[in-house]
Amino acid sequence: MEPAILPTHIEKDPRVCGGKACIKGTRIRVQDIYVWHELENLSPEEIVNVFPQLSLSDVYPALTYFWDFREEIHADMEAAEKT
Repeated sequence: MEPAILPTHIEKDPRVCGGKACIKGTRIRVQDIYVWHELENLSPEEIVNVFPQLSLSDVYPALTYFWDFREEIHADMEAAEKT
């Protein structure tokens, strides 16, 4: 399901990361933030420390996007594993 309005920090551009949801102005995908936070147990603050080009105001909308559209993100991740 495509959101009617993307959060201001998230973009989907077919020319960037194959159109996957990314933090605006970067090639860091929402799924990357999800993996670092949920699977690797990094706090948002730790993510920002590792990737100083990000701010907390980038990380939190990415996590929100993930939880709002987790089926989309999981489907993208599953498709990538099959290739």
